[in-house]
This record gives sequence, structure tokens and C-alpha cells, in this order.
Amino acid sequence: MGTNITLMKPLWYQKPIIKALENKEHKYITACLSRRIGKSMIAKNIAIKWALSDVCSIGYITPTGDLSRKFIRELCTKLSGSSLIINSSVNDKYIQFANGSVIYFMSSESGDSNRGNGYKYLIYDEAAFISDNVYMSVFKPMELEAKKVLTISTPNGAVGFFHERYIYGNDKCDKHKRY
Repeated sequence: MGTNITLMKPLWYQKPIIKALENKEHKYITACLSRRIGKSMIAKNIAIKWALSDVCSIGYITPTGDLSRKFIRELCTKLSGSSLIINSSVNDKYIQFANGSVIYFMSSESGDSNRGNGYKYLIYDEAAFISDNVYMSVFKPMELEAKKVLTISTPNGAVGFFHERYIYGNDKCDKHKRY
């Protein structure tokens, strides 16, 4: 007997993000949104949807370890009693699902300790606050294997990989058609 869970009902301004994630033509989805409107809620719901729809590994990247641990606690609390989660650790920063999927949470402040992993899906939450040095040396190589990469954040100036992705997504040339 299966377990039903209800993910959030997206608001009008969140629907284009979900639609873009469902489009097979695009690998890189970037969402630049203001504060307190549900950016992380979208990202966490997408991570759960991916984990339950496909046996896969998901990399969920945040600027700080505290934010990763907070998200693990929130997700485990929301899904408690559902029998969907078979293991989790706030210290090792992961949630393992009964179907075999795992969401690994990483913080950009951990830098090189995040190396060596391959993920089918990647999520950068509050991406504008992740340093370009750590992104380029640690996280960008992980994107090679990823089927989809969601980059979501509040803006933090017109610099960095998040801003560059946002520009690529608005550029209509063939060079950036996967954004």
C-alpha cells in the first residue's frame, strides 16, 4: 500500500519555475526572487518530488551548514510517520528514502569536503550567497552528471555565478538554450 503526500500548491509566481523544471529542453533553471516568498519551500518540495519519483541522488547546496541542518530537520518533521524516510542524519547531512533515493545536503562553507560526489539533480538554495571560488572548484564539476540544476536565490548584487546564470536564462541565443 502506497503513501500519499501532498506537496505545496504553487503560487502564481512559483508556477513558471515548476514549468521550467518540467521542460526537458532546459537543464539549468534559475529563479531570482525577493525575500520571504517561498524560494526554499519550492526547492525543498522539488527535492522531495524528485526523490520520490525516481531512484536518485540529489545534491542540495546551501551557503551554511546551519541552513542545511535546518532543512533536514524540517523535511524529516514534515514526512515523519509517512514511512517514506528510512534514515537521516543532521550531522552527516542526508535523508534516505525508502525507495533508495538520497538527498545529500552540502554547505558551501565546507568547501573541498564536498568533492567526489555525482548527483542526478542539484539544487543551489540562496545561490547568490555561495562564493564563486567554491562554486567553480567544487560544485560546478558536479553539474556534468546532473540531469537538472535548480539555482534559486534572493539577489546579492550583479556578480557571481548566480547572476551569470540569471543573465543566461534571459538570453535567447542558441549558446544558452539549456538555461
